[in-house]
Amino acid sequence: LREPDSEQLRFDRFRYQRQDPAGLGRGVVVSLYQNSDGTLWFGTETGAARFDPTTEKFQNFPSGQNGGTAGNVGPGVVRDIETTPDGMVWVFTGSRLLSRYDGRSLENVAFLNNAATSGGQIYSKLLAVDRMGRLWIGSGNGIGRWSGAGLVGFGVNDGLNARFIHEALLASKDGSIWFSD
Repeated sequence: LREPDSEQLRFDRFRYQRQDPAGLGRGVVVSLYQNSDGTLWFGTETGAARFDPTTEKFQNFPSGQNGGTAGNVGPGVVRDIETTPDGMVWVFTGSRLLSRYDGRSLENVAFLNNAATSGGQIYSKLLAVDRMGRLWIGSGNGIGRWSGAGLVGFGVNDGLNARFIHEALLASKDGSIWFSD
């Protein structure tokens, strides 16, 4: 829906078309994100897609196999997309693969397989960026914090009430990290 405040509503529909490589990739859209420059990101069952609203073209990053390959996100549904202050776009899949897009290419950064972030199914909104620019990741076995140097995990042994962080995650403006378990 474009220009919802005007009297003339305009609905645009983008869908997968095999013959159009600049179209939306295959699969149901399960997550949406817009970064500060207006670029839209779509997470689907089969990968991620970057949409440039000025050209109305998509750049697709399909799901890879066996942990993903260069230019592909990992296997599984793209559950969440987020941007850090340095302009990096982060893509998180249900297979617990964290990927980073730097404006030119997509790089698979890490499988979240330490004690606090491995295990369990990944469900919905699980990425958040705090005031210090650190990326927080929720999972079926705790919560993790990525600060560029690596992942630090927190679980029940660190004071969490439950190990499943699998429905919602938010970094609030006051610096608090909110999540559901």
